[in-house]
Amino acid sequence: MGRSGHGELANVGSSIKPKTELELAIFQRSVDQVYKIFLDKVGRARNLSPTALDSVAQGRVWTGLAAQKVGLVDQLGGLQTALNLAAAQAELGEQWQVKEYPTPRGLNSLLWNNLSHGLTETNSVVLPPFLRTNWQQLEREWAELAQFNDPQGIYARLPFSWHFLNP
Repeated sequence: MGRSGHGELANVGSSIKPKTELELAIFQRSVDQVYKIFLDKVGRARNLSPTALDSVAQGRVWTGLAAQKVGLVDQLGGLQTALNLAAAQAELGEQWQVKEYPTPRGLNSLLWNNLSHGLTETNSVVLPPFLRTNWQQLEREWAELAQFNDPQGIYARLPFSWHFLNP
């Protein structure tokens, strides 16, 4: 497997090549910026100075339970718990609803919307050339994606698929 690039930062993020000192410095600066934002936001919300908060947080990634034990979070829960707490704090009562913008669209909707731009006057789909040549692979991958059924649409997936052929 080869990789080609020009310039000092052409391979930033590559898992194939070792990181350069410059790349490491860029990643560290990014981590430091995110941590500073964390200290500022959580410190304001908890009425703690960034120094006091840093003495507890220590730049670590905490599990929810461990973070609760050291006072970094009040309560454990998911999105629905957070929405319920926000609605209670805003005194919305029992009759409230969340509307997502833009409306979440599934893969079928996204693909059909893109294909429908290729409809002719006779309402038949004209597939773009790259789809015509890769249709079987697309069908196979679409079938794989159809198996993902998490109601919140949260997944972790490798950026490639393995396909084993029977001998």
